Amino acid sequence: MNPVDRPGAERRAALFAFLAFLLLMAGYFVLRPLREEAGIAGGVRNIKWLYAGTFLGMLLAVPLHGRLVARWPRPQILALAFRFFIANILVFALVRLDDDLWVWGSRIFYCWLSVFSLFVVSLFWSFLVDLFRPEQCRRLFGPVATGGSLGAILGSLIVDRGLEDLGAAPLFLIPALFLELALRALRRSEMTLGRSGPATTTSPPDAEDAIIGGRLLDGLRALGRSRYLQWIALFLLCMTAASTFAYFEQANLVKRAWPDDPDARTRYFSRLNLAAQSLTLLFQALVTTALVRRIGLARTLLVLPGICLLGFLALGLAAADTATAARGAGVAIWVLAAFQVLQQATSRGLASPTRQMLFAPLTRTEKYKAKGFIDTVVYRGGDLVSGFAFDGLIALGLGLAGVAFVTMPLCLAWVLIAGMIGRRQPIEATTEVEATGTAG
Repeated sequence: MNPVDRPGAERRAALFAFLAFLLLMAGYFVLRPLREEAGIAGGVRNIKWLYAGTFLGMLLAVPLHGRLVARWPRPQILALAFRFFIANILVFALVRLDDDLWVWGSRIFYCWLSVFSLFVVSLFWSFLVDLFRPEQCRRLFGPVATGGSLGAILGSLIVDRGLEDLGAAPLFLIPALFLELALRALRRSEMTLGRSGPATTTSPPDAEDAIIGGRLLDGLRALGRSRYLQWIALFLLCMTAASTFAYFEQANLVKRAWPDDPDARTRYFSRLNLAAQSLTLLFQALVTTALVRRIGLARTLLVLPGICLLGFLALGLAAADTATAARGAGVAIWVLAAFQVLQQATSRGLASPTRQMLFAPLTRTEKYKAKGFIDTVVYRGGDLVSGFAFDGLIALGLGLAGVAFVTMPLCLAWVLIAGMIGRRQPIEATTEVEATGTAG
């Protein structure tokens, strides 16, 4: 009997994947409020330059990632990447102990965490879409994603409860431990299924340990050849622009609300994360899988842009009140908080696992290289452009309300792009799999 078909093997493998994602996201959400505070402390107007630094770091990291994928089998890629990031976290823990070093260290940390989060999450999902068959991905990705939500809640609680007692520097040690445990859980997931090949019946034996090979820029070439991947990249660009504009609006309003209290800002971010992830967990447990089965992947992708369209309308009205009433700042920040909670919950609980499913039928090169390029360079490139665009709109005198209203047509374009993915996905994904003879 094929190991992947043994009774209970799929369930145990999914459980280890669930645990790995829980640990991975718990570690990230311990670090995330520290990053947000570092960004505001350095000046809201300077955040766009931190985005530029992040994009530069991504440009340096992506070729290295491509070289690893081309030359090393999957287990070694995971171990190298995860343990490299663990070493980085331990260095930041030491730097955080010295306030003078942290002035510049915090800026490097801000850029580093943005690179780290995209790479490890992209690598995690690439691992899973390679490990499980497409039909298993559709059934399992919703439940596995709930592990990330539980981890995000755990990480947010650790910061909220541990910041005052432990201080910031010791908090860095927790993500380092969680990342090592996540790596071990992923290896157990792979071992549970056995060395039976990756996610489709067309893959050769032991293919999960085979070196993918190819050239450094194969991910970019695959993106250039595939209209399907191009629509996914455009979808991600719209999502990035909308989330970046909301992020900059949030940074400005939080700075106004607590101008001289960094701990209050850190707690605000951790509690916002806690609320968002609690709602995300509810979505994943009760909504994601059922909705995808009922209305399909393509229609599910329409939900997030629709919510952002309404959210920016509400934020624009509230921010307009900010300029005319003393109570407006308080109203706007809580409208934004509600919008951010709903937007983040929908993004992580619904759109993210749905978007990951779109890659399931594709080739290994597309899963690891094209997907990695989209999830990193395209994502952070969108961040960079959107950050400078936001600053430009503010410089033109639009204000926070004007920026919110300007973002609404972008959300409408986003809806149309989601519809185009729906038209191409069932046809082109199947054609590409049949043409290459493998989907794993």
